[in-house]
Formats: sequence, structure tokens, C-alpha cells
Amino acid sequence: MLARTSIFDSAMFEDVSPHPLEWAERMVPAGRPCYRFFRAAFRRSYRFLDARAHAAAFDLLRCTYIAGREDPGIPSDASQELAQRSGGRLHLIPGAGHLEAIKVARREVIALALSTFAGDRDRLASHRDLPIQAVHSA
Repeated sequence: MLARTSIFDSAMFEDVSPHPLEWAERMVPAGRPCYRFFRAAFRRSYRFLDARAHAAAFDLLRCTYIAGREDPGIPSDASQELAQRSGGRLHLIPGAGHLEAIKVARREVIALALSTFAGDRDRLASHRDLPIQAVHSA
């Protein structure tokens, strides 16, 4: 069996776009010609920027992604794919846009973070004794 190489056991991410240029294309469509040029001219660099390609290499025991369900720049299915590739879980926050999860559901986000870092998988999975009503596992 291979030994774990990471000094971290857990991680929490909020509104992580699988690719910064895909995010930019959705958020600033006027820049599409530039993004497409970069993709064509710098193919290797473009692939390197894709977080999906690196997510499986995360050496974490626990990983939680939090995303705003109404985030116009990061589709929920893209967040779900990134979480799955890293072996993590995704929690979508209804009513939250980009970087608004902590504003919309502060207590719930903090509870999820503490559960993730404490390694309390049962509480994280069930939400039984957490006051979480706005958080929905995808």
C-alpha cells in the first residue's frame, strides 16, 4: 500500500470553477475571442488550467465543495464533477450566487466546514443534528 504524501487530511472549497477560462467565458462573454485564441494557441497550458485533470491527485481523506446553486459562472453539474473526481462531496446552497454561500447560509457552511475538518463523516452525511435546512447534497 502506498503511503499518503499530503500533510493535509481535509479541505473545503467554495465556488471552484473547473476551468478559469470556461468561467470567464460565461461571466465575460465579450472576451470569448481571447479565450478561444488562448485555447488554440496554448493547448497544453489550457489543459493544465483544468482543475478536473488535477482533482483525482488530491491526497485527502475528506473534501467538501460548497457552491451557490444560482452561480452564473459555475454550473452545478461542473461542481459535481469536480467533487466526484477529487473524492469529495458537493453541497449546493439554494439562493446563493458566486461566493455568496457564506452570506446566505453562514451557520450551515461553518457546520459543514467543522464536520469536514473534524472528520465526522456521519454528521456530514446525515446532517441529523446540524441546523441545516438550506444545504442539499447533490
